[in-house]
Amino acid sequence: MTTSVVLFVAATSARVGRGHLNRCIAISDALQKTGMPTALYDPGADGVTGVAGLLPVNLPFLSTQQEAEEFLAQADRSLVFLDDYRYRDGPPAIAGSENVQAVAMLDDFDETPADVGLLFRLTRADSSESTGKAPLILAGEHLAPMRDAFFRARRLRKPDGTLLICLGASPAGLDATRLLLESLERLGWTQPVNLAVSPGPNGPRLSEHSFPGLDLRIHSGLTDLSSLMASADKAICSPSVTSYELATLGVPMLVVQIADNQTRLAMHLERTGAARRLRTADLSSSELATELNDFLFSESDTGRFSGLRCDGLGARRIARHLRGVIDNRPKADLRLEIATMQDLQPLFRLQCLPEIRAHARNPEPPSLEGHTNWFTAMHADPARELFMMFVDEAMAGFVRIDRQFDGQGQKPDQYEISIAVDPAFWGRGLARQALNYLFDLLPDDVFIAHVLPDNGRSHSLFQATGFVWRDGRYERPPAVTDMKSGPEPVS
Repeated sequence: MTTSVVLFVAATSARVGRGHLNRCIAISDALQKTGMPTALYDPGADGVTGVAGLLPVNLPFLSTQQEAEEFLAQADRSLVFLDDYRYRDGPPAIAGSENVQAVAMLDDFDETPADVGLLFRLTRADSSESTGKAPLILAGEHLAPMRDAFFRARRLRKPDGTLLICLGASPAGLDATRLLLESLERLGWTQPVNLAVSPGPNGPRLSEHSFPGLDLRIHSGLTDLSSLMASADKAICSPSVTSYELATLGVPMLVVQIADNQTRLAMHLERTGAARRLRTADLSSSELATELNDFLFSESDTGRFSGLRCDGLGARRIARHLRGVIDNRPKADLRLEIATMQDLQPLFRLQCLPEIRAHARNPEPPSLEGHTNWFTAMHADPARELFMMFVDEAMAGFVRIDRQFDGQGQKPDQYEISIAVDPAFWGRGLARQALNYLFDLLPDDVFIAHVLPDNGRSHSLFQATGFVWRDGRYERPPAVTDMKSGPEPVS
C-alpha cells in the first residue's frame, strides 16, 4: 500500500478559467518530485473533455466519487487539497474519508488579510472546537504556486519589445481583452502583442484577423507561459497567480480587475510596487486609452524591485507543508523567503555585527552607502539570489546563492552558497534548517561553499548537511530530498 497521497479537488470548466487547474498542476508537480502520488478530482466534470490536453500525463483525472475514493484508499494517509469556490462553506464528502489526515484550501483572494497576497488553510482531521486544534494558516506570496520554471527564467529574461496580455479564459476576461485590443489599435500601437488564451468554448471569439491594426499573435492552450513572460517588455494581466509569475520575472505590469473578488489582490500588487492597477468597468474608452498610454509609453516603476516576496518556488514550499501535515511532523521554526528592498536596513545591521565579520572574506564592516550599492546591484543581478531567514516576524539571517553559469548560459553548473545567522538566534539549529530548506527548494542542483580554516562552526554545518570537502572547498551533489521539515508558521 502507498504510504500517502494527495487528492486535488478543483473546477476544471473553461467557464471559470484555468487558474485553479494551473495552481493544482504546479503543486502536484512539486509533490511528485518528492515521490508523492497525486490525482485531480472534479465532482462536477462531465468526463475528461474539460481538461483534455491540459494535464500532465502523470496527473490522473478523476470524474466520479468512486474513482476518488479508490485513489485515497490505496494509502495509509492522505490529504485533500481544495482549490474550488464551490466548497467555501465546507469541504466535499470525499474529504471525510477515513484516511484523510487533513484538508488544505486556497482561500479566495479577496478573503485574505490586507497585508498578504495569498492565504492557505490547513485543517487536520482532528481539528475542531472539541479538540482545541485550530486550522494552520499559511500566508504570504512566497507561497504563490507556480512551476519552478519561473525560478529558472528569472536569470534568462531578455525583453524583446513585446507586450503580453493574459486575462484568462472566462467571458469577463475575454471581454476585457477585446476592449484592451481595441484601445491599443486606437493608440496606434506597433510593437508585437502576444495574447495568451486558453482553449475552450470562449476561445474562438478572438482571432488575429479581428484587429488588423495590431501585430497580434495568439497563443492558445499553453501550459507554461514562462518563456513568453521572460521576453515581454511589459504585460497586462488579471490579479491572479499570473501576476505573481510576472512579478517573479520582474516584468512591469498593469493588472486589470475583472471580478469583485480580485480587489484586494490588485491593491496588494499596487501597494508593493509590483503593478499598476486598472478597473476597466469604471473607465470610458477615452479614459482607458489614457491609462494604457501612460503605462506603455512611460518609464515603468514596477518590476524586479517590487516588494513582493515571490520567486517561482512557492509550489515547492507548499509541498513541504503538505508533507509535514500528512506525516504529523512538528511545525518548523523558520521561513526562507526571497529578499526585497525592504530588507536592506535589517541586513545592513546583521552585516555589521563583529561575529558575522569575523568569518567573512572581507572582515571590514561595510558602510551604509557601500552596502546599499551592493544590495541594489545584487538585487538586480539575475545570477544571484538572496533568501532571508524569518522566525515569526524577526529576520534571523540570510542565505545567498551565486549561480555559476555553464558555457551556454542555459543552466547553472552549480551555486556558490553563503550563509549567516544572527548571533541572537545561535544554538537553535537555524543554519541547518535553512540549508535543508534550500535543498528541498532546489534538489536538482550542485552547491559549493568556501569556508575559512578557523570557522569551525561552518565546517561542522556543511559536513552535517551532505557536503564533502574536495579541492579546497565543500561540494554537495544533486539529491532529491524527502522534505522532512514540517509546515512553516503563519507569515
